[in-house]
Amino acid sequence: MGQAVNRKRVARLMREHGIQGVTRRKRRSLTGADKKARPAPDLIGRELPAEMPGTKLVGDITALPTGDGWLYLACWLDLATREVVGCSMADHHRADLVTWPTAAVDCNPAE
Repeated sequence: MGQAVNRKRVARLMREHGIQGVTRRKRRSLTGADKKARPAPDLIGRELPAEMPGTKLVGDITALPTGDGWLYLACWLDLATREVVGCSMADHHRADLVTWPTAAVDCNPAE
């Protein structure tokens, strides 16, 4: 299970070998909610199961921290098959990241 050592020994050994710890940055939200904006309509009426493939698609964006900055991954899922049917990656968080033609061209999970 390892050896118990003092933190000062660990600090000295790390210093001698040129190793530095990595501190994760504090998480920030991307945007604030606009209090005056109307909420987006619920087009599928919270009826998530789909009988036929291609009739109901949902999407999400994930922000991934990298050494060069943030990378944004947008994915589209088919609710009937639960498969990724499109995805897109970019170094920005603008609307063209999540448009369907961009996602369909950028990533073809079937290949």
